[in-house]
Amino acid sequence: MTKVHIDDLKRQFLIQTVILLQGEFEKNTLYYKDLRKIIDTICHTAPEIITNRWNDIYNYCKDNINDFEKTSHMNCLEIYKSRITAYYDLYT
Repeated sequence: MTKVHIDDLKRQFLIQTVILLQGEFEKNTLYYKDLRKIIDTICHTAPEIITNRWNDIYNYCKDNINDFEKTSHMNCLEIYKSRITAYYDLYT
């Protein structure tokens, strides 16, 4: 049986968070494609700085997913808030 390292769990949590955000958009949208780039970045991030990727997610959402009259944008805010809280509860 393979032991899962805590850094792998953190990485998977972050990836799953971005996938949840992507789920609010159609696959052919710029939002969806940009979020895919964030997933790629998370996949290639050194374990010692993986938590810093929350900044990338936050900055992207702050700059791009910020029209709270759109349901998808409001849903993304709720996803982000609940997931970052859960992450810090689990891993700090």
